[in-house]
Amino acid sequence: MKGLASRPKTTMTTRELAEVLGVGVRTVQRTAKRILDPVKVRSQVINGGLSKVFTEEQATAIKLEIQRHHNLKSRQID
Repeated sequence: MKGLASRPKTTMTTRELAEVLGVGVRTVQRTAKRILDPVKVRSQVINGGLSKVFTEEQATAIKLEIQRHHNLKSRQID
């Protein structure tokens, strides 16, 4: 089990998630703020600016929430 502790988790920034979902960064930010515990969302300096970094589980929750409340219902997102 030693190797599992050092295995990096898959993450996505707000901008990456917005690009994948085809929505604006503000949509991702608002959704994350509404559904996620802010204590569990990591911030990281990327290209000189502070960005939120979401785990795979958080990104999936954001995606599902946006699909429920956005015009993405007609599009298939993997």
